[in-house]
Amino acid sequence: MRHEDILDRGKTLLLVVDIQERLLKEVVEPERVVRNASAILQAAALLEVPVIVTEHNPTAFGPTAAPLRELIGSATSFSKMIFSCFG
Repeated sequence: MRHEDILDRGKTLLLVVDIQERLLKEVVEPERVVRNASAILQAAALLEVPVIVTEHNPTAFGPTAAPLRELIGSATSFSKMIFSCFG
C-alpha cells in the first residue's frame, strides 16, 4: 500500500519560475540557484514528472538561463508580462 504522502506522478509537475539570465544577476548566489534548479530538473526527468517554465518578459530579461535550457527540453513554456505566476 502506498503512503498517502508519496507524490502521484499524474497529479504532480515541476514549475520553473523566471530563472532568466538578467534576473539571475539580481539574485544572491545565482550559481547555487542554477545548480539546485538543475538537480531538480534532472530528478523530474528521471521520474518523468512534467515541467512547466515561465519567463517574465523574455525580450527585456532574456531567456531561461543557458545551463537550464538543455535540461528543460520540450517543457511547456509561458512568456508573461506580469511579475507573478498567478495573474
